[in-house]
Amino acid sequence: MTLKKALSRAWSAQGAFAAAEQKTKDAKRKAEESDRAFRDQKTRLEQQEAQYKRKQNEQEEKERLLLEKEAALLERENNAEQGFLAERRRMVEALNVQVTSLRKEREELQSTLDARRAADESEWRTRLAERDERLRREDETRAGEFQAERLRFNQDSLKRRHQEQDALRDELNRERLRAQEQRTTEWNEHQKRIEAERKELQGLQEQALTKERSLRSEQSRLRGEQELLEEDRKAFDARVSRFAAAKVAGLAADLTALRECLSVAEATRDQYWKDLESRREMDKRFGEDPPQALARLRHLERENSELQSRLRTSPGENAGQRLSELEKARTAWFEERSVLQSKLAEAETRLGRQRAAAVELETIRSQKEALETNKKLLEAALAELDAEVKKYTQTDDKRNPMEALASVDRNKDWQVQQRTRQPLGQSMPTLKEFAVDLRERVAVALRTDESPGKTLDYSERDIRCFLGGLAMSRLLLLQGISGTGKTSLPLAFAQAIGADAHGYEVVEVQAGWRDRQDLIGYFNAFHRHYYATNFLQALYRAGTPAFRDRPFLIILDEINLSRVEQFFADFLSALELPEGKRRLTLLNDPLTDPPTLMTEGRHLPLPPNVWFVGTANHDETTTEFADKTYDRAHIMELPRREPNKHDSRSFKPLLKREPLSYAGLIQAFDDARQKHADVVEQVRGWLQSREGVAGFLDKRFRLGWGNRLERDAERFVPVVMAAGGTVSEAMDHLLHTKVLRKLKDRHDVRPKALEDLKGELEKSWKTFGGTPERSIKLIERELSAKRDEEAS
Repeated sequence: MTLKKALSRAWSAQGAFAAAEQKTKDAKRKAEESDRAFRDQKTRLEQQEAQYKRKQNEQEEKERLLLEKEAALLERENNAEQGFLAERRRMVEALNVQVTSLRKEREELQSTLDARRAADESEWRTRLAERDERLRREDETRAGEFQAERLRFNQDSLKRRHQEQDALRDELNRERLRAQEQRTTEWNEHQKRIEAERKELQGLQEQALTKERSLRSEQSRLRGEQELLEEDRKAFDARVSRFAAAKVAGLAADLTALRECLSVAEATRDQYWKDLESRREMDKRFGEDPPQALARLRHLERENSELQSRLRTSPGENAGQRLSELEKARTAWFEERSVLQSKLAEAETRLGRQRAAAVELETIRSQKEALETNKKLLEAALAELDAEVKKYTQTDDKRNPMEALASVDRNKDWQVQQRTRQPLGQSMPTLKEFAVDLRERVAVALRTDESPGKTLDYSERDIRCFLGGLAMSRLLLLQGISGTGKTSLPLAFAQAIGADAHGYEVVEVQAGWRDRQDLIGYFNAFHRHYYATNFLQALYRAGTPAFRDRPFLIILDEINLSRVEQFFADFLSALELPEGKRRLTLLNDPLTDPPTLMTEGRHLPLPPNVWFVGTANHDETTTEFADKTYDRAHIMELPRREPNKHDSRSFKPLLKREPLSYAGLIQAFDDARQKHADVVEQVRGWLQSREGVAGFLDKRFRLGWGNRLERDAERFVPVVMAAGGTVSEAMDHLLHTKVLRKLKDRHDVRPKALEDLKGELEKSWKTFGGTPERSIKLIERELSAKRDEEAS
């Protein structure tokens, strides 16, 4: 073969290589087009998110206008007491219509956003998988074609001279390496871009979830405001009813008084008429009216005076007799005049009274007509309000009273029991190995993209104590100062055992809680609707098929902001009952179509897989727990922690765990009790003995324990030992948290008694081995405080 032919074949091989390179470029171009499509999809998501934000802002503006209208409505309700009830009714009806439309619009927007988000995410994942598969196939095809071409070229080159063959092979290898390096570099950059975009999309999803939670809290706030509005409306209706009843009663009393006044006026009128008739008879008898008679009397008096004077000056015959007659006539006229004057004065007084009574009667008659008019208006307003109440009542009758719980029944994902496996199988045959694995998972459970190096460094003793508390009680209290990880521990535990976002619930306790309604909600008999809280919905969700075989934690954050013995009283009592009889009564009367998990139409059984975990600070804003709460709960004191001893690389990567089986966890606890049954008997004997610490505490401090502590020890001690602890560690915790804590701040305790208790405890503790560290520290702390008091 000549050099020309060899060069020709080399050029042919180079052409094949160029064709392969062109295919690589085409694949790269397709990948770029796929990236552009992905960016377009991301842009559409961002536009949809912006549109959702705009609609959310519009909704917030509408809610603000709604609040302003509500304020105006309150002002008009005040005016309604003065007669403007019709205007208030129209405003309330318009407000209810607007609230309904806003709620419907918000629900539609939320459902649309969820559907679009799910569809876009599914489409994106599908396209990404298809693109990766297509690129892999194209790479394999190109690699196969290139390999075949290279083999053909090698076979042809064997016939050439060795020098030309080596040169051409070296050239081709260099070209291949450069192309492979370039393709590898581009592929790595492409993978980095995809990973960055994936993280960005996850961030957008988390932001959407945050906004969804804020929207739910806003919904709860609006629901509370609506309830307050309904309660104000009920109070106003009651006030209107009382006002109308008072008005009607007042009108009836006024009418009775007016009738009595009318009777008195009629009697007075009849008396006046009789007096007038008697006066007329007198006028007839005298032949003239009283003024004329008075004038004639005065004239006769003057004549009498003149006659007397003339008689004195010129007395005649029979003057004495005449004078006596005149004196008698004068006396009679004087008496008659006095009688007439008194009768005239009395008649004028009666006439004035009669005129005043007539004026008052006319006034009362006008008031009566006005009150009758107001009464008719109030009756019409009451009729309208009754019709409105009936309309609202008929509307509420069509709604499911337990809608919040019924929606859980309609969730198909929660009505199917998901497959779980027991984690204490061949990979982790003992609770000790499970505790070690759990500590490592808890340490990294709360890591996020924002805090990738966050590590929760709980000690092995804390993890063992937490596991023992799960076996001992359904109520756990985590105490300590702020920042010690009280809330993080149950959250990290829930995620470490494979629980998803619906497999646990965090409830923030408020300072104003006073009874069970603040915790689980209440039933509004007027609207026939049960307002269920997140706590009650989580409790109901724990009993669904999807969660009933998983440990379910309900975390009551800052549980001692209110009195636990008040709002949690029903649960404190229910947890003392056998597991099958624990239930919560939600309604007084049974429902005809109750949610699936309710019994007898009004009771909700407490799921056995639920643990209540309360976190508690102790400062001036919190309350102290009662002894009965401490006795029924598992208490953990989380100390102040030093800076993390482990960095983000201290824990090896862990495989993702399937959800932990509740039945498997309980079986592990039961196996531990059977394995350490002899230790349980030893602990029971120590607790029942009256010669050791028990008798000393009873005699010197009047402290004791009953069957509950023995039952807790039987459950707590074996699990702590099976998890890697000792009987001394477990009993030290129980004695410290259940008994010796009652010695704190007691004024009737003397230092000598505490010293004797310390000696007796150290001597009696030889039964278990080890040292009761926490109990000794508590006694020494109280002993030091007592000595300081005596020194001061």
